[in-house]
Amino acid sequence: MQYLSGKAYPIFDADLGFEMGDKRLNDAGKVLRLLYIQDLRKLQTSINECIVATQTITANPKTDSRLGKVGR
Repeated sequence: MQYLSGKAYPIFDADLGFEMGDKRLNDAGKVLRLLYIQDLRKLQTSINECIVATQTITANPKTDSRLGKVGR
């Protein structure tokens, strides 16, 4: 697992968006939400890598000027 460095995120100061009635449950919900967001970010990165790989295979920047006309 790769650990990121930088400024710490104030997880327990952030708003969960709803209250569950117990501070411990709210804190657990915040942790789970951040872990879910991290998983989504990893998935998005993998999808982007697949798109780039597909584009490198299918992209053909070569042009053949004999095949087209410009103007009338």
